[in-house]
Amino acid sequence: MTIPTNTRLQNITDELREIKLLIESEKEIDLAALDHFRDALNEARLVSWVVSEWLHAGQSSSNPGSVVHYFANERLRRFSTMAKEIDAELANLDVTALNNELKNAFELVEALCLRLRGRLEMAARAAS
Repeated sequence: MTIPTNTRLQNITDELREIKLLIESEKEIDLAALDHFRDALNEARLVSWVVSEWLHAGQSSSNPGSVVHYFANERLRRFSTMAKEIDAELANLDVTALNNELKNAFELVEALCLRLRGRLEMAARAAS
């Protein structure tokens, strides 16, 4: 038997409150486990926020693709904001300590640029 989503959300909410207390009182926490938990929590937080905003905006429909489209738009908006903030920060930072992170970010952005170029070209062909 499948547990309804609303029930699962309430159960997880209760468990997260318990985990918060546990983390606050724990003296030794495995850093890798904590990082893994934070990543999963961030992903769930982002998805729940986007779906909540989507529902509050009255864009509810039975088409799950519309949620995905809204989610993609929100991620692109957030990415644009973060890119502007990172650009401003890099102008004022001593970046020598960030060498590996900068290289990784550059490679990811470069790959993203290629994908975006391809998508823009596809959209231009479809529009013509």
